[in-house]
Amino acid sequence: MEKVRHLSVGDGFAPGVDVGPLIDMHALAKIESHIADAVAKGGIIRCAAEHIGKDGTFFKPTVFTEISSIMAVAQEETFGPLAPIIRFHDADQVICEANDTITGSPPISMPRT
Repeated sequence: MEKVRHLSVGDGFAPGVDVGPLIDMHALAKIESHIADAVAKGGIIRCAAEHIGKDGTFFKPTVFTEISSIMAVAQEETFGPLAPIIRFHDADQVICEANDTITGSPPISMPRT
């Protein structure tokens, strides 16, 4: 997380900048709602979660843990600098959780030939 804390946020065309702005204010609102939802449901912010400045759409890269499948950040695409960390116990759980979203799909049964 130390590397995330040191990422430079600013004009994406400027030298030395690692993270540019979000596309618009709706994207900023979505990030903020995903963070609020995760925290309300037990997520823990490990670094950042901060809008930079009063104007604009700059947001510091954010890492949080204790994320579960009931949280919006695990069900929807955020399109922003969020890194939700989800702990799994085995490969079967990973597959099940990945397929248990609106973009996931059940395993395909292949006919035997």
